Amino acid sequence: MLFETFSKLEKKVQQVIDSILLLRKELNALKEKNVILKDQIDYNINNTVNLEKENKKLKEEQEKWKDRLHSLLKKMTDV
Repeated sequence: MLFETFSKLEKKVQQVIDSILLLRKELNALKEKNVILKDQIDYNINNTVNLEKENKKLKEEQEKWKDRLHSLLKKMTDV
């Protein structure tokens, strides 16, 4: 009887150990995925910042061209 109880306990302990090992593997996989996702977020943030800068630059350039065009049209109407 004691041997049977001990055997059941040993089996349960082994199941717990197996569960812990599986959970550790899952945790490590999730940590790796988290690192990849953080890298993607950083890339996207940097890309967004660069696109916003480029957009601002292009809007400023567009405004300059618009002013030049208005100036030329004014000169043409004055002639």
